[in-house]
Amino acid sequence: MFAPRAACVAAALPLAALMVLRSSGPAFGDPPPAGAEVVNQANVLYTDADGVAREALTNEVVLFVQQVYSATLQGDGARGVVPGASARFTHTLTNTGNGADIYCVSAEQLSSDGGEFELIEVFQDVNGDGDPSGDPVVWSSAGAPAPGQIELAASQTLDLIMVAQTDAGTANGTSLAVDLRVSSFSGTGACGGGVVADIGANADSADGTNRNVATVTLGAVLELAKASTYRQGALADLSDDQIDYVITLTNTGAAPASDVTVTDVLAAELDFASFGSHDGTFSAGPSMSNDVITAGLATLGPGDSAVIRFTADVVDALGASGEGLTIENTASVSGNLDGAPGLEAPVASNTTRDTASAFYQVALSDTGSGGLNGVNDGGDDDALNGTQFVDTAAPGDTVFFNLDVTNTGNVVDTYTLETGSASGWLSGAAFRYLYSDRATPLLDTNGDGLADTGPLAPGETMRFVVAAVLPSTAPPAPHGAAVTVTSTANLPTGTSRASASAGLAIGSAGSSGVDIANASGVPGFNDDGAVNAHPPTSVATQKTAPPGGSVVFDLFIANEGEGGDVFQLSAHPTLAADTAFPAGWVVRFLDDTGAEISSTPRLAPGDVFDFTAQVTAPTSALDAAVQDVFLTARSLETGVSDTKRDSVAINRAPAITLTPDGSGTISACGITEYTHVLRNTGTTSEDVRVRIDSQTRLNAELRYAAAINGGEPGGYVDAGLAVAGDDVAILSQSGWRVDALVDAGAFGPAIRLAPGEEARIRARVSAPCDTPPATVDVLTLSAVSSDGDASATAQNRTEVGSARLEVTKFGALDAGCDGAPDTGFLDAQVRAEPGQCVVWQITLENAGAETVCDVRARDAAPAFTQLVGLPGIVEEPAPGTGACAVLDRDFACSLGNALDPNGNGAPQAFCLAAGQIARVNFSVQVD
Repeated sequence: MFAPRAACVAAALPLAALMVLRSSGPAFGDPPPAGAEVVNQANVLYTDADGVAREALTNEVVLFVQQVYSATLQGDGARGVVPGASARFTHTLTNTGNGADIYCVSAEQLSSDGGEFELIEVFQDVNGDGDPSGDPVVWSSAGAPAPGQIELAASQTLDLIMVAQTDAGTANGTSLAVDLRVSSFSGTGACGGGVVADIGANADSADGTNRNVATVTLGAVLELAKASTYRQGALADLSDDQIDYVITLTNTGAAPASDVTVTDVLAAELDFASFGSHDGTFSAGPSMSNDVITAGLATLGPGDSAVIRFTADVVDALGASGEGLTIENTASVSGNLDGAPGLEAPVASNTTRDTASAFYQVALSDTGSGGLNGVNDGGDDDALNGTQFVDTAAPGDTVFFNLDVTNTGNVVDTYTLETGSASGWLSGAAFRYLYSDRATPLLDTNGDGLADTGPLAPGETMRFVVAAVLPSTAPPAPHGAAVTVTSTANLPTGTSRASASAGLAIGSAGSSGVDIANASGVPGFNDDGAVNAHPPTSVATQKTAPPGGSVVFDLFIANEGEGGDVFQLSAHPTLAADTAFPAGWVVRFLDDTGAEISSTPRLAPGDVFDFTAQVTAPTSALDAAVQDVFLTARSLETGVSDTKRDSVAINRAPAITLTPDGSGTISACGITEYTHVLRNTGTTSEDVRVRIDSQTRLNAELRYAAAINGGEPGGYVDAGLAVAGDDVAILSQSGWRVDALVDAGAFGPAIRLAPGEEARIRARVSAPCDTPPATVDVLTLSAVSSDGDASATAQNRTEVGSARLEVTKFGALDAGCDGAPDTGFLDAQVRAEPGQCVVWQITLENAGAETVCDVRARDAAPAFTQLVGLPGIVEEPAPGTGACAVLDRDFACSLGNALDPNGNGAPQAFCLAAGQIARVNFSVQVD
């Protein structure tokens, strides 16, 4: 019946405004930290037989990012040493995993060498100068030492300096060998849990060790140490940033060295600036030629030193092409150490590591092209002059202006969009920000309440469109406005954000008002039309949330003007709206179906629109901290606005959530189920019951998972028949398990959840056979802890009709990224490591009695992941005409065939008849 099909075509239209995506963390290729949970939902749009547009949401899926343990060790060395002195060896340890790890450090002297060291010590080179003086000792051979332990964060690099002291009686020519040994915990809680890869010259051919060989000599021994100091300039870029270098050469041997040459090849990220003062007697130099610094000494006596100082400029363009900002530099020295003809092998210094300053810059410009006179095409109708010019327009027109924004900084950044300083027509215009298709709106991708570009890489340019809806009257010229893009990067307090502006220009209403409040009366807010029911000078409502928790504010907007109007929604931490929320704070506006919104629908005079603001606190929020949330409604057409002030107080009190809200359709005599996730988001264990608070029209029964089938929750049973001791499935970071319901006394049987744990609850909604079409049922569920100190609610909206499209989303690990799932598809326990892939599958089933058309499934690569290959339609009714449109991280797939469900001779596109199924697979790779 069904013919597998994989079809995907390139898309010119952005789909970002179409996706329903809830996730946390960055979304621009950053490796995800271990333990990150990426929550995602897909949505499907379709029309029923009456042409009514409907939407269905999939279940939530959660991708648990697993920790990858890996590290490298580099620095096998060989040195000369005089009897009784110490040989010094530098090694580099790097945590290349995605989470913190503990490393065990020790040394083992080889028994087959010609003698023994008197003392071996390993130092942590804290300041990176190659000199162990003043640095902490990680391990010492004195006594019977256990391995020393060092904890490194993800991507952290550390130099270890081994100092091995010889016996004064050791014979000339004796070679002593010692291995530096490093292993990692790798999550085992003990040394030796993981292997550290030995990279570079591996003298001992084994991982986890660096071999050091000290040869006793009566000749010269050259030691070279290098230190660096990064100096950030006063300008907001790298043009006046410099690094000061100090190279110290010491002869620790017993005889003079001759024909000594110090060489330092400048890193590609540097330009030589100048030499400083030097110490020592140089026979040549120090000098610089072709980015190579050299200095010659005819002789360097025992115990003598020479110091070379120079300064280098950091290359202005560093980072502009996406390269890293770390600057590494190593010097070397060669010379005659024993008086015999010829030079000994060069000796390298330690490697200095400096991180160039991150700077945030942006450019905004008109396009200077694409304009046709008399045509409203978004192009520039004059020359390049910093203003995007449209030559003609009429009252009431929507005028389009193309603009180009470029990230001229050296790190990834996101830019908010705002329009101000308007005159003439544009002073009364309503502005919208669109992709270059002039249709799809730019969204608020970082939760600061303003439309933005999304992440742009250094050097990346994005074209966007400002759409200005002109008022119906024609005020005097000039008609102009300024558009500003502003960096959203987290900067130190008091630092100005980078911004840039460009102009908009055009060549040749009754009273308005809006009020926003936490409660509503009829009509308006019972305030006689006063446009400030809740002045922002004081907090109207304060709610408490635990770190990482969310609270919901009920909000109402009244159009108190004389004409219809649309109001944009935004949130800021200050009344001036001139800063972004601190890192981790997120504000989302939701309508009564749970869908995220950024503006109201068009409101007639006197209309009141109700919605909610969901405010999520960062997990790092401090107890008792208070965050103001200024909520603003601003007209998209008239510019009027009103702001109110709420706040969130951080309280580490118990907290639970019940998500998501659901919506769907059902037929008379039919049954549908909504799956909810009950999570303990607090810091204390809670005994929780979920119950039905209210239901408006239909019938419902609550069920919970009582078993684990194939690694997933299953065996759902009627919660109303449950008793203490019955099984219930619980999910924690370690996976699913079966526990017993606990006896909470008069409260009844309850689900015990430790912090971070969750359970699955299903609401089964049924419609009696005599239920009339278009009946709308709202089922409200509540989750309450046994002591009443934590609660949450969820709503399911069900409409009775003959159209019913059920959609689900599942995922499966594809560790090898070959497109073939390694496991069965799961919805609640998909786990993957960075670099591995996950195959997601969206299933659509027409479970109703009527044909549905215009079927479109939409989704996106969640945060911390990137699309791999093209999404494919793996199942749909034959012959199958579906196709997928892709842009960057987002895609939409139209599914089904052309059918004529009404029999009127006009076939409709992308239809699924009753009982038909379609499936879409797409793969993502974890960063």
